[in-house]
Amino acid sequence: MTKKSPIALAALLLAVGTATLSLAPHPAFAQASASAAASTPQNTVRAEMGKPFAEIEKLVTAKQFPQALEKIKELNAFEKKTPYEEFSIQRMNAVVASNTADTELLATSFEAMINSGFLGMPEKLKFSEGMAGTYYNEKKYTQSKKWAMRTLDLDQNNASMRELLPR
Repeated sequence: MTKKSPIALAALLLAVGTATLSLAPHPAFAQASASAAASTPQNTVRAEMGKPFAEIEKLVTAKQFPQALEKIKELNAFEKKTPYEEFSIQRMNAVVASNTADTELLATSFEAMINSGFLGMPEKLKFSEGMAGTYYNEKKYTQSKKWAMRTLDLDQNNASMRELLPR
């Protein structure tokens, strides 16, 4: 396995993902029937969360990661978060973690995102592979093996993870 930077890969994947983060719908669209809204899961965040999310994105763009983490803590303080809001917060945590090489925060965020139900199989595989490679490069072989095995649970034919295991 070549020594690539899985943290850089994670940062790229997450940057693309946060560009599509849905904030609360425009008021003109909010007049949809209550029954339709109740029967369809919404991949949006509440309007009052929109401002902190926008501030976090600006802080990340400006590479002000400690300040971004503080804003993420503000989001975590909201009560009764929807599953998508939790997912969105974890995605922002992962963006900050990948840019600061905080492997433990990145792993925690990826774990929550993978288990959220909002990621497709290709993203789950890339995030799992990225964590296995990151831990391997950091010589944290027990954690690397855990993530490699997790990847193989998702894709039994993953050659790079099979190659990583015996090392």
